[in-house]
This record gives sequence, C-alpha cells and structure tokens, in this order.
Amino acid sequence: MQTPSSARLFVGFSLDKPQIDKILHLQQTLITKINTNSVATLAHNLHITLGFFGQIDPTTCSKIREAINQMPKTTFSQIIDTFAWWQTAQLICLKGQASASLNTMANDIKNIAKTHHLAVSQYDYVPHISLFRGVTTASLPTEVKDTQLIIAPSHLHLYQSTGRHNNVNYTILESWPLLQK
Repeated sequence: MQTPSSARLFVGFSLDKPQIDKILHLQQTLITKINTNSVATLAHNLHITLGFFGQIDPTTCSKIREAINQMPKTTFSQIIDTFAWWQTAQLICLKGQASASLNTMANDIKNIAKTHHLAVSQYDYVPHISLFRGVTTASLPTEVKDTQLIIAPSHLHLYQSTGRHNNVNYTILESWPLLQK
C-alpha cells in the first residue's frame, strides 16, 4: 500500500496529440485479438518509459531528482513500429530499437537506480509504449498498416504512478528539457 511518505516513480517521455490519436486507433485494431479482461492504457497515461525506480521515500526522491538534473539529457528521434506481447508482464506494447542517445539516457537512469539501491531491470532497454495491461492471451497481427511513430520529445519527465493493478494514473512531478548535442 502506498503511503504519503513514499511514491512509486518512473521516468519517461510524453506523446503529442497526433501520436496519442494514432495509438488509440491501434488499440481499436488490436482489441479483438486479445483476452476480454485486458485493459487498454488510457490516453492520458500513454508515454515512453525510460526507466522505473519503484517505491521511493522522500529523501531518495530528492536525490534522484538531483541526479537526473545533473545527467546529460539530449534530444533524439525514435522510431516505434513493432507490436510485442510480453507474456510475463502481461503487456502488449508498440516498441522500437533504442537510438544511441536514448540508450545512453536509459543507462544513466539505470546507474542512478543502482546508486540508490532501487529496482533495476535485468533486461536491455527497449523503448516502448504500453497499449494494454492484463493480457493473458493474444494473437497479434503480423502486419498492421501505419504502426510507425517517430517520437522526438522535448522533455524528460519524472512520473508518479498511483492506483493499483490496471486502474492507474500517471502524474508528471517534474520535467527537464532535452538539449541539442
């Protein structure tokens, strides 16, 4: 249970309205291909995750904010174009292969998490947009027209996740501009 003295945090990038509209359309394309008890990610929660920190106390949160403030945050352009079903996470997403700049930032976030003894993924970074949660069965189409998104965000965000299971809300707590190299 989350208490006022801690918060469940992650970092990522928001999407613009045309990208959100495209994702909502793609969700409608997939809805008949997955189990009926899965839940679509709501428009206001759509984002690209850079890294997950987990449950954080206020002191650690301050240290993480300062570390993110100090790390290089450069602009990038990222193609997201492939559907994936991650069975263990019960997640369907649209994913891509990380650009060099994005991969560097993901490694920086992973190092911040390690430094503060937080959750660190055992997997290589894969930029993705979560489309559905609670997916226990899926039959993804091999080809869907117009799946490609080109993401070029202007800011990195620190998000707080509130709620439980598939009923979550993501709130931006702080934002940092991405700078040209």
